[in-house]
Amino acid sequence: MLIEIVVALSVVALISLALFSVVRAVPDKERFDTAEETLSQIDTAVARFRSKINSNPGKISHLGTPITLSDSNPCQLYSNQDVNAWPGTPPAGGPYINKVFPKDSFALQGVGTIQDDVIRDPPSTGGTQRFHWIRFAVTGVQRADAIELNERIDGSADLDPASPNNLTGQLQWNNPDALGFVTLDYRIVVPRTPC
Repeated sequence: MLIEIVVALSVVALISLALFSVVRAVPDKERFDTAEETLSQIDTAVARFRSKINSNPGKISHLGTPITLSDSNPCQLYSNQDVNAWPGTPPAGGPYINKVFPKDSFALQGVGTIQDDVIRDPPSTGGTQRFHWIRFAVTGVQRADAIELNERIDGSADLDPASPNNLTGQLQWNNPDALGFVTLDYRIVVPRTPC
């Protein structure tokens, strides 16, 4: 009788553990789905901004709130022409995303913190390349979360599992810090222009 009770309790414990794992995975899936969707929306908004303003946004917050003459794009201050081109009805004008992002930084669905500044990678000298990258940082990301996002955005072939960093694809990061956190660079390919 005692053996049957122990076996029954063991079976119940195993079933409970399996159910707990499934239930716990649902919020993680939703968290990564939302993070991936936000990054995709920013990517699309940058393309809309560029098509109207003919320049790169200097900050992620420029996608949802009007730019001014004192705002900087990654090359210099915006011009009167840029500022006057911002207002309008999407997709012809701003806002270019249906969100207003706080200046400086904001949370990316429990994955990390998006930094507001957009950085333009300088085009390499020479050659006839028609595109370059702009990027923004997502700080405070656990390496396991970075790997999950990378799988969703760039695919598993992009990542060398033996390497602590990832220096290829749209989502990149350097070696983790002592606590296992990395800073992601989310890279967006844009047409090569003076800015």
